[in-house]
Amino acid sequence: MIVAPVLLLWSRPAPVAWTPRAVLERAGFLFVLFALSNVVFGGVFKSAYLIVPFFVWAAFRFTLAESATVVALVSGIAVWATLRGLGPFVGDTINASLTSLQAFMSIMAMVALPWPASRR
Repeated sequence: MIVAPVLLLWSRPAPVAWTPRAVLERAGFLFVLFALSNVVFGGVFKSAYLIVPFFVWAAFRFTLAESATVVALVSGIAVWATLRGLGPFVGDTINASLTSLQAFMSIMAMVALPWPASRR
């Protein structure tokens, strides 16, 4: 649910209008997303639900491929942090931690992907 959509969707050309406004929105989005990911998964504020509005933002404003990429980026950051014992998904064992993280990211993929898919 995380890697396959990115690979499949970016393997075919998708029309993205790279106007200055679109580039600025995507750059601002990525900047804030990485900053918030650092706060959430870096252990500063342990509530994974702070990142949910960014999945919704991606779903409503970006293409399906871009939304899938947002899910994959956040998932990668979250896995990296969880393996280092940081963030809201740290449990008693690494398996418990990664299972909780996988459940959360699967739900976030189900939040971020259906809306852009329905606009196609």
